[in-house]
Amino acid sequence: MFIPLLILSPLAMMWLLALCGMGVVFEIGRTDSGAVADAGAG
Repeated sequence: MFIPLLILSPLAMMWLLALCGMGVVFEIGRTDSGAVADAGAG
């Protein structure tokens, strides 16, 4: 349902990537080593 929208709208994809990026930065800023360890673990 969301996949066609992302394919048809590069801006939507860029927005999602930016949102995920900000979320990661916020998590790292809030928990310095915890978020990094979780991200490394996958």
